[in-house]
Amino acid sequence: MLKPTTTASNLRFKGRVIDVSSETLRYANGREYEIDFVRHPGAAAVVAVDDARRICLVRQYRHGIGDFLWEIPAGKLDRGEAPETCAVRELAEETGVSARRSDSTFRRRVSSPRSSTCTWHASSRSAPRSRTPTRSSSSSGCRSHGPWSASRSAS
Repeated sequence: MLKPTTTASNLRFKGRVIDVSSETLRYANGREYEIDFVRHPGAAAVVAVDDARRICLVRQYRHGIGDFLWEIPAGKLDRGEAPETCAVRELAEETGVSARRSDSTFRRRVSSPRSSTCTWHASSRSAPRSRTPTRSSSSSGCRSHGPWSASRSAS
């Protein structure tokens, strides 16, 4: 299977974090399709597990749904930043937790079909909270997890 070639690209929006363009792709069968494409520098996320086998989560407001969500710590890659560095930085900034050890066997790269965003997921063993988060727009806590776990106790 051959990759399509880009025959045209028109920048529609240049933002602080993302750019949006309309692009025309020509496929091997000769057909052309126009798509809207989002360019993003990428992101990293971390599943931090403490000695009690709890996952560290952060509660953040998400304007797209108009509500708060509990999420694993994550954030945008800075220019030239390695995903692992970003994940550790975001864990500390959003939760005040420091990573003791990283398990690269859980490392995954996730992308979406109409975006250049790649989110790197990594797991780590976390130390107890070492300082307060540097971002005041979120709250954090550890939640119990495991197969068939129904309890969700905060610490």
